Amino acid sequence: MVSTVRPSLLPFRVLGRSSPSSPSFTSLLITCLGAHVVGNYFRRQLEELQHKHAPIGDVRGMGLMQALELVKDRKTKEPAPDATTQVMERARQNGLLIGKGGLYGNVLRLAPMLNTSKSDVDEATRLLDKSFSEVRS
Repeated sequence: MVSTVRPSLLPFRVLGRSSPSSPSFTSLLITCLGAHVVGNYFRRQLEELQHKHAPIGDVRGMGLMQALELVKDRKTKEPAPDATTQVMERARQNGLLIGKGGLYGNVLRLAPMLNTSKSDVDEATRLLDKSFSEVRS
């Protein structure tokens, strides 16, 4: 029955031409499942930061790829590109490398490696929290 299915419909078989029983596939699967769990944890941590820091107007993303949209006012959603640059610079000085993007340059992009652990997420959110606090004062 499998032979009648087009190869493009079998993503696990196409992936490196290895079967799901191979050690490399198993390792990849464990990494991806871990990234999903840690990504959900990361999202919750960022949403907690949103409640703590007024400039964070939105938290969005998928898995470990997350973004914080910074705004001057949460009601008007007016972009805050200056605050974004300041937070990004403070994060760099605190040892956390993050990106900036968005149409107005007001989005902090966070994309850690797939093998990131919950303790890594805790450290990153601690440094982000510190960076937001330093910019505010």
